[in-house]
Parts: sequence; C-alpha cells; structure tokens
Amino acid sequence: MNKRSVTHAATVDYFAAVWAHVAKEFGVSWYLYDTSLLCAATIGNTPENYNEITVAIHAVDRARVMGEVLTRLQDCTNCLMSRNGLTVTCTHPSNLENVVFRFGLLRPCSPEEAKTDARLRATHGQGKDAYDHPIPYPEPAETVTLNGVSYPTFANYEEYLAERFLDYETCFEDPMGCNLTREEKAELSEHQKNCIEALQFIEELSQKYNLKYRLLAGSVLGAVRHGGFIPWDDDIDVGICIEDLPLFEEMVQKHLPKKFQLFCRQAGVYYPRMFTKICCNNRCCIDLFPLIPVPAEGVRAKMSWFFGRFWRKLHYIKIGHYHDESFRMKGIAKCIAFFLSDEQIMRFADAHDRRYAHKNAPNYVNMYSIYSRRVETVPAQWVKKTVRMDFAGVNVPVMGCTDEYLTHMYGDYMTQPFPWKRTHRHAARFNIADMEDFMR
Repeated sequence: MNKRSVTHAATVDYFAAVWAHVAKEFGVSWYLYDTSLLCAATIGNTPENYNEITVAIHAVDRARVMGEVLTRLQDCTNCLMSRNGLTVTCTHPSNLENVVFRFGLLRPCSPEEAKTDARLRATHGQGKDAYDHPIPYPEPAETVTLNGVSYPTFANYEEYLAERFLDYETCFEDPMGCNLTREEKAELSEHQKNCIEALQFIEELSQKYNLKYRLLAGSVLGAVRHGGFIPWDDDIDVGICIEDLPLFEEMVQKHLPKKFQLFCRQAGVYYPRMFTKICCNNRCCIDLFPLIPVPAEGVRAKMSWFFGRFWRKLHYIKIGHYHDESFRMKGIAKCIAFFLSDEQIMRFADAHDRRYAHKNAPNYVNMYSIYSRRVETVPAQWVKKTVRMDFAGVNVPVMGCTDEYLTHMYGDYMTQPFPWKRTHRHAARFNIADMEDFMR
C-alpha cells in the first residue's frame, strides 16, 4: 500500500472502533454485513482504497441510530457528517479522509418467509429502504475478524454471503469477481468465444470492403488493461460514424454467418434499442453504436443530445417500451407521439442523427449509450485517427488517443474495481417480441 492508503485504512478502523463503542453505549445490536463482511470472511482485511463500513441494524432501531447514536458518533470523532437516507459520510477532522457508513435494516420474519426472496435486496441507490432485508434477526451472533479486530455478524453468515455474492469464497483472486455462480462464469467464457468470432468476422469484412469501425468504451479498456475482454464483460462495443453506417450494416447483413443474428432499429417493431446488435442464441455479442457528429460544446451540442434522446423516447412510446425518467417529460412525449406515426418518428430520428454529417463537426457523441453526454462526447480526431491493438488474438482498430480517451471515460482506468462491482449491465438474454419480424 502507498502512504495514502495506509492512512485511509487506519481512518476506516478508527471510525469502526468508535462506532462499536457508541453502539455498545446505547445498547444497539449491530452486525457487520455486505461488503465489509465479505472482506472479513475472505481476506480478513480491507482492500486498498476501500472506504466503507457496512453494518446491519434492526429496523426498529433505525430512528434511534439515525438520530442520537450518530450524533454521539459525530461528537466523539469531531467529524464532519453528511447523511443521505441510510448512507452516512464521515470526514476525519485532521486528515480529511472520507469514510462511508452504509446501514442495512433487518426486519423480523420467519425462515420460510426469508427463503421466498431469490436474492437479498442489497442494490444501492434504490430508495431509502434499499437495505430492508427480509431475514430473521440473526441471534445469536457470530464474530469475524477484520484488520485484526473482531466484529459481530450474522449466525450462519456464510449462507448470507452465498446468497448475496454468489461465488464469493475466492472472489479476490477470481478476475470475474463474485456476481456470478461458477456455472454462469463458465457460460460467460463460452459466450465470449462467440463474441470473438463475431469480431473476427467484422474485422475480415472491414478489410475486404474497406469499412471503417473502432472499438469503444469497455472494449478499449479491455484491450488495454486485459489484452481482450474485461473478464466479467459479455459483449464488444463497436463505434461506426453515422456517415459510414448504412454501408457497414448492408455488408454485415449480406455476409453475416448463419450462427449470428442481426437486430436493427426499425419502425413498428418492438426492438427497444436505437442501435444495431449482432447476437448469437439471442445473446448480444457486439453492439454497433452510431457515432454522431455534433457541434462544439454549447447550446447546440446540448440541444442535439436532447433531441436525440427525445426521438428515442417517442419511438419507445410507440412500441410500448418506456422507462420513465420524468413524469412531465413522459406526458409531453406521449402527447407528441399521439400525432406521429412510428415511421415518421424514425425518419426524424435518422435526419437528426445525420444533421451534422459531412460538416467537419469538431466532436462526435455516442448518443445511445448508457453514459452521460459529457462522457460520451469526444473530439473528432479521437474517432477518425484510430490505432490498432490486440483484442484476444484479433488485431482491431480502437479509439485513437487511447490513454486520453480512457481517462476521459473512466478516470483511473488501470485500477480494477472491487470484486462485487465486477458486473455488466446487460440482460443474460436479449429478449424481444416477435424476433422473426426483424431478424435478418
């Protein structure tokens, strides 16, 4: 560890010790759980840069803990404290290091009721009761050791960890982490082979017909950091300039091997994406993202992003697929969608995407990514001046100015996430209705 991480680990231990003292003073029962329990049970210490203390309390003690107990903790440590639901950030007064307390709520239920949940709900950021777990009060408690200190935790905590983190026991040595079972990891490895085969096809087709493409986002990160796939990733991200996209899709459709399927956006078909996918057995292998030229940063660039997302909303409304981002926006979009056919909406979307094509726009944006406009907007020279790298044995073009690009996307991109954060955001299967209607 470097000097900063040693200091930080000491700060985590300091706040944990004071919390244990204050909780005992108030007679509050608590249990080490979630990621802190995982660290204790597997490696016995907190990994570098880990700054969380995750504890579970009885739901009936919530108001007391969030009030007088935390007030006492703040008084004892003289720390700066900010609260957001069940998440509390403490800033050490001398070294200004932040430590995050995450509280889980345990509500009483029978063992039978607890087993009805396939997975314990422990996803962050889904409301103030995201940690409200239907599991029995874990009495009597066991103890685990973290950084040389014993802490209380659940009885039979191994069952909890297996339910929460699946294949958790060797997660710090396993490059795939702990969000998949061993069977799922084996299946993922096989699927990645299909992805590589599809990428090989794309590369050979591009060489033969002088087609232009480049790897994007996590696939560039995988090429740089891992020499191929990010171990837990399950698809390959490819970017194609909007002016090159029609020919590219035409050639892919014409020559695609039979084991793969090409899914494209089109009017009147339930395909809830605005970009093309190459799939195998209905599972995505390659995302073909259109890279859309946009003006320099300013009002026009923001409006271009807004209208691109707006036409997507209208299309989703027409096909019966809509994730509500804003009730007000949804109402406006539904009113406009009522007067337009899906064919008209798609024509407007296509015209919008090509508005600045062939105009030497200074930037390109991946309009239909899950990331923000700021992250997905990159200089045109990064897009047009590609470099070649090895991706799992296939020599492919990737986004130019690779270091600057990855820093722009991910910050410190060479540091791997903790095992419990090694997960993709895609469904295991790409499910759509009436697949034959748009399979090509």
